[in-house]
Amino acid sequence: MSDVETIVCPAEWPAWVVEGFGLLAAAEQECKDSWLPNDAPPWVWNIVGELTKMMNPTVHAETIACGPRTLGKIVGHVEWLFESENGLEKQLDKFTDALKQIDDELRRKLSRKAYARLITNGRKYQPDIDRYMNEWCRVVKAKVEAVQKVKALAEQQSFKDKREFCAGRAQASQVSPPP
Repeated sequence: MSDVETIVCPAEWPAWVVEGFGLLAAAEQECKDSWLPNDAPPWVWNIVGELTKMMNPTVHAETIACGPRTLGKIVGHVEWLFESENGLEKQLDKFTDALKQIDDELRRKLSRKAYARLITNGRKYQPDIDRYMNEWCRVVKAKVEAVQKVKALAEQQSFKDKREFCAGRAQASQVSPPP
């Protein structure tokens, strides 16, 4: 579950902030749970969970008095994930490296025959993996589009709200890259 889904907007937050969270939540819901079959074995779900943790570190956006700053943190974090030098391209490289490490470990631990059987059995999940990657790319696109809409919305606000929004974005850019 993402931070966007867990934030409850306080009544005192401006309507534009609540609208901004709605835009981000809609992008988050874009393809929720539609990318893997329900009959996938538990190990597939475990790998997906680990890869998701690695690729999507959270902002830990707490509900605070200033809604524009919190919204700015979320937007800044999404920008950091997908646009910074520690962003999407680096995360995809880590994803590839993690899969290679898993493969190397399996090759070391299994006999040739067992490894070949594993690869043969695993091929039946290739269409699911391809579908997952396509869905993931669609979600990334939806998040980037939502961020652009939220930034445009923030640009129309008072100086004070814009300042707080930008301060939140700046805080998010200070997030350490995932290990």
